[in-house]
Amino acid sequence: MSRPSYGYGADDCSRPRPSYGYSGPDEPPGSADPTGPAIEGGSEAPEERYGQVPRPVGSDRGQDAGGADDGYGAQSGAYGASGPEDVPVCPRHPDRVAYVRCQRCHRPACPECQRPAAVGILCVDCARDIERQQRQSAPRTAMGGRTSTERPVVTIAIIAVCVVLYLGQMLGGGVVDQLLTFAPFRALAMPWTFITSGFLHASVPHILLNMMALWFIGPHLERTMGRWRFASVYLVSVIAGHVAVLLMASPMSPAWFGGTVGASGGIFGLFGSLFVVNRRMGLQSGQVLVLIALNLVITFLYPHISWQGHLGGLVLGTATTALLFATRPRASAGSDRAALARRSALIHGGVIACAVLLCLLLIVVKVAIAPPGVFGVL
Repeated sequence: MSRPSYGYGADDCSRPRPSYGYSGPDEPPGSADPTGPAIEGGSEAPEERYGQVPRPVGSDRGQDAGGADDGYGAQSGAYGASGPEDVPVCPRHPDRVAYVRCQRCHRPACPECQRPAAVGILCVDCARDIERQQRQSAPRTAMGGRTSTERPVVTIAIIAVCVVLYLGQMLGGGVVDQLLTFAPFRALAMPWTFITSGFLHASVPHILLNMMALWFIGPHLERTMGRWRFASVYLVSVIAGHVAVLLMASPMSPAWFGGTVGASGGIFGLFGSLFVVNRRMGLQSGQVLVLIALNLVITFLYPHISWQGHLGGLVLGTATTALLFATRPRASAGSDRAALARRSALIHGGVIACAVLLCLLLIVVKVAIAPPGVFGVL
């Protein structure tokens, strides 16, 4: 009498058992469920161990028979090695391998093309693009120049040169005065004196008053106009003051042979610039007019003061500053501010050049109308 089998007792050993991949020592590798699919090309079945993907027999670890990618991120049968087409190279130098990438565009950059930045490493192109954007958004002065919150370098430099040359006047035994002082009769023989004489002074009160006035108005104008525009207006005013002395001096008078020194011509030109700047920017300009009027009164009341130099510097300094404002390019919405700044610099450079040419033209006129032989050489 036979007992029924419920699956947990002794089963009939004559029935074949399916193989689940656990090859024991007594089971051949090819034993499997006869009801499963047959393996093409032979009797050997792919080996499966603990849930891994079946691989063909005879393949190495991580590489199939064809040497393709095995799923571990390696190709051509090597761990961690990429093909030649995957090696990152610098776009600007394709012959250089670059593993550092730009933090902005994520392109590889070789050491030569890397630019350090606050966010990491940038490539050359991104660094230039950011710099161009910063120039576009940078604030500008009222005349289109670069703003600066640093020290008034030009004003300090003018004061320093005046002080050094005054010490040279005191200690040089008259050599500095002889070489750098402007006098109408030798203006053609020593043309540099049109500028250098504006940095010389006759006494301690003279240099103190001029330097105090320069320090009071210089820093404000330098920040508003920009450094090179401020320096240009000052030098043009100095030249214009001496040109006015040359034009108004008679060859038959003692003034023709007298020297003229002092920074007053340049400072009067800055007084005129201050009036134009304040009026254009909506600031107080009435006090500047009072200041100019008081200085002109002092100029005409006291002797041994070159009113011609003061007046010439005031007129041309004021006119030049007004032209700088009148010719500045107007910015509109979406305009290229960096391009406008370059255009403004070119136009204003032309205005300064025209002011200097006007001074030269007046000198030529004076030479043409003066009696022959009045311009001596010393």
